[in-house]
Amino acid sequence: MEIAWTIDYTGEPIDPDDVLGSIFLRSTDGEIVDTCVYLVDWFVVLIDGLLALRGGESLQTDLVSEPDPVVFLAAEGAAKVTYRGVSLTVCVSDLERAIRDSGRRLLDFVSSRSRTGTSLETWARMAEFLGSPGALKAE
Repeated sequence: MEIAWTIDYTGEPIDPDDVLGSIFLRSTDGEIVDTCVYLVDWFVVLIDGLLALRGGESLQTDLVSEPDPVVFLAAEGAAKVTYRGVSLTVCVSDLERAIRDSGRRLLDFVSSRSRTGTSLETWARMAEFLGSPGALKAE
């Protein structure tokens, strides 16, 4: 399982509340791609799905900025993540590792390029999950 992202970055300071880009979820059986989305929304949904799967539960949840739901189906020994008709089979531990690795890179990228004085409430859940609640701070 791999999670990659690109940011629509112009070189200007980034507003953490408005980080648009593309996200790519890859597994051995396919790829989910979503473009021109708020990346933090995707990570919050992925974290919610992971927490449900860890508890043996399935979850259907919506992205704030997209009309299509993301579905997490718990299954024996694996799980399925489905979005817009594409389903990926994933190991829950691999999903967690991918969320943590890619999420940390995103937090680091945005933190090092964000402008000061911006509301960071939208990142609180992601930063808390990643164990870096102070990664982004408004000054």
